[in-house]
Amino acid sequence: MVPILQKMNAQESMWALLEIRNQEVLGFIQYGLISLKHKSFEKACGTICEFWIAPAYRKHGIGATLLASCESILRQRGAKELLLAALPSAQAFYEKHGYAINENVQSVNGLKVMHKKLIF
Repeated sequence: MVPILQKMNAQESMWALLEIRNQEVLGFIQYGLISLKHKSFEKACGTICEFWIAPAYRKHGIGATLLASCESILRQRGAKELLLAALPSAQAFYEKHGYAINENVQSVNGLKVMHKKLIF
């Protein structure tokens, strides 16, 4: 197993997918399941912790493929929604893939929180 993948998968509820070609990592996505709890409800949600595509391979569909795979796996594991903190430079990418900014929530690092329903 690739060392970076071993480290990313060390946490019980976190996983990672890598795109590797000719022994070169072109991109990766680290994602997991979280539970949102409030007084009267609990909801399983997915989250993306890290998402990176090598600059030379951006706009070649690698990010879209990794994101779709991540969403599919999280859906199979029971996530009803996916939440993430998006860098300003990545917001258009996520919007293109069905994510919307949640104006009612802010991440601890000040980034916009974006979300997408995975199960309708």
